[in-house]
Amino acid sequence: MDGKKLEYKGEDALKEIEKLTTTAGEVQYGILKEILKRNAETEYLNKYMKGSIDVSQFKSCVPVITYKNIYPYIQRIANGEDSSLITGQPITEILCSSGTSAGEPKLTPSIAEDLDRRTFLYNLIMPIMNQLSYIFFLYSFLYIVFRWFHHANYNCNLDDVISASWRVMHEKELCSHPHSDFLHSSIEVNESTIIVYIPGLDDGKAMYLYFVKAELSTPCGLPFRTVLTSYYKSKHFKCRTRDPFNDFTSPDQAILCNDSNQSMYCQLLAGLVHRHQVMRLGAVFASALLRAISFLERKWAQLCNDIRTGHLDLSIIDPACRSAMMSILSSPNPDLADEIESICSRPSWKGILCHLWPRAKYIEAVVTGSMAQYIPPLEYYSAGKLPLVCTMYASSECYFGVNLKPICDPAEVAFTLLPNMGYFEFLPLGENGALAMDIDEEEAVPNDRLVDLVNVKVGCYYELVVTTFSGLYRYRIGDVLQVTGFHNQAPQFRFICRRNVVLSVDNDKTNEEDLHRSITTAKKLLEPYNALLVEYTSYADTSSVPGHYVLFWEIQMVDSATSIDAKLLQECCVTVEEELDYVYRQCRSWEKTIGPLEIRVVEPGTFEALMDLFISQGGSINQYKTPRCIKSSTALKLLNSHALASFSSPRDPKWIPLNG
Repeated sequence: MDGKKLEYKGEDALKEIEKLTTTAGEVQYGILKEILKRNAETEYLNKYMKGSIDVSQFKSCVPVITYKNIYPYIQRIANGEDSSLITGQPITEILCSSGTSAGEPKLTPSIAEDLDRRTFLYNLIMPIMNQLSYIFFLYSFLYIVFRWFHHANYNCNLDDVISASWRVMHEKELCSHPHSDFLHSSIEVNESTIIVYIPGLDDGKAMYLYFVKAELSTPCGLPFRTVLTSYYKSKHFKCRTRDPFNDFTSPDQAILCNDSNQSMYCQLLAGLVHRHQVMRLGAVFASALLRAISFLERKWAQLCNDIRTGHLDLSIIDPACRSAMMSILSSPNPDLADEIESICSRPSWKGILCHLWPRAKYIEAVVTGSMAQYIPPLEYYSAGKLPLVCTMYASSECYFGVNLKPICDPAEVAFTLLPNMGYFEFLPLGENGALAMDIDEEEAVPNDRLVDLVNVKVGCYYELVVTTFSGLYRYRIGDVLQVTGFHNQAPQFRFICRRNVVLSVDNDKTNEEDLHRSITTAKKLLEPYNALLVEYTSYADTSSVPGHYVLFWEIQMVDSATSIDAKLLQECCVTVEEELDYVYRQCRSWEKTIGPLEIRVVEPGTFEALMDLFISQGGSINQYKTPRCIKSSTALKLLNSHALASFSSPRDPKWIPLNG
């Protein structure tokens, strides 16, 4: 990638977006041509293309694949074979994805240039947030009408035109969202443009809570880490240009601390010290922000004491953290400590974020997909006064695009895929996408079924397929997307879900197959007691922090003379957790971002009542299958009303680091 593009700021960044999206088809062709040119001699591509770099041959000969097809190549590289198995450039690290396979994290190859692409995308966010331009003929017309009336000495002013424009904007649903009062004060009108923006973001700091995970190594010595850990440890982040839009409350030393508790403590402390300078709040995922609020509830008195005395708590033992934080706690500040104590000691924490950080203008976090379940608590802690902003769409395999209208209702978030990030194709799915996905995970996909980026159709559902410089070719990402529109030639997508994922609380992604396998193992514990598991379903309970998995079990006793006790059901909980995948067990046992799994035993006949409920809502009795994950609040209420008892895991599942 052109290094100059990493320096784009402000208007230059916005112009680059326009340039890329206006010529999206040409950019995509050029990207694929360049990937083939660089990687033509790799073992993988040579097998199908025999050294050719012809685009049409690529589309006709290179198969659409899933992780299991590329894994053997990545594993060989991790064990020490040359990167030329799949890419013409040296693989510099292996990224571990939260998407799992056979109980272990997926391995994703990464080259040095990938960091340039990620940085390019990050650098687009603040120009988009600081000024969002939407060109509407209607508003140009209204402005011209205003000018004509004004020169004709009619009683008309610009505020009236803005108000009229705002009403029409909502009527046409061009920029509807739940924070209209906030935005109404942030509109400018000129002869060609309505500009909706968040002013003053360069007048303070960002309290973003970022975390790394301890990295491992592959057998050949390559770093093995998450994509975010890779970025935060890179020179792109640590040596970033210091400007008003890049001014974080958290010192880098706190972000880079491997101990998540010490990191959280120091980052919250720094945010509280700078509370009157904070203009925006955020974390990568909504779940992380809620964990921070829960941590603050437990530790606010301790944090206030540090501010009051000017001394960092002795529980912070990381040398780099202590050094960085002592420069922030330069002297005692009892007045600030009293302010924070007064706020945190209130009986209700509704709106606590606005009270602690009164100048904050929005919350930035991923709130799409499984993270949407955290919107209600975030709305509670912000009293509904701060827009929830979702800025970008990315994965370990590739960074994809940005949200060009971030100040919108979270349910309306759509991402514009940027054509220079990789080569994108799309696998058409059923009419309702998430509910009728007609392509199995491992089913061979005919090459001619894929659709190019610029040829997708509005309203249709697709699975994203990517080809990257780092060695993934026609790789199914597993994300289900719906096309909502276009920005110039580039399509805009709403994220629907991960394919086959039924449960997710944090970074975990449990699919129906994994859940079924785990429960099949656990239910064997019931058999010696003449008990049978008749039916089951599940849901992710995020009403408390950390969230946890809940299983509803209907158990039939074959012999009424026997019974099962609490310890047996607790062991069933443990067995299910032991059988779930690596990432789940890591989150449960090491990171503590998932709480103990819970089994709720329900009355006999509960699942018949559940079927009756769905049929009464229009379902077909002939096609009814028990849902393995409950999304409906009505269905959840029914299940809870039939619950007889609840049991939770008494201990953490076993988890061993991959090279530990």
